[in-house]
Amino acid sequence: MRARRETAVVHAGRRARDNSSELTWPYSHGGIDVATTRPGLHLAELTRPILTESCRLPAPFSGDPADQIIVATARDRDAIIVTRDDQIRGYAHVRSLW
Repeated sequence: MRARRETAVVHAGRRARDNSSELTWPYSHGGIDVATTRPGLHLAELTRPILTESCRLPAPFSGDPADQIIVATARDRDAIIVTRDDQIRGYAHVRSLW
């Protein structure tokens, strides 16, 4: 039995579910290229220091690994995270807004 997993990708106002057509959207129609041409948006390289930082975030952050990487990346880049995730928004060691 194939396990269903939710992706963190939001596209066209709905959460994408695990199926091949929805998971390929960033690569079809230039999705990532289009998103990163907007002023202020950039692809951030996942570096060893960011991965290390994601495992050493100041307490009390204890989110899932993807959230830890997002927070560590924002801290490394001095970036603001745009999210409606309450845990990230309530974390004092990163800037966020919704």
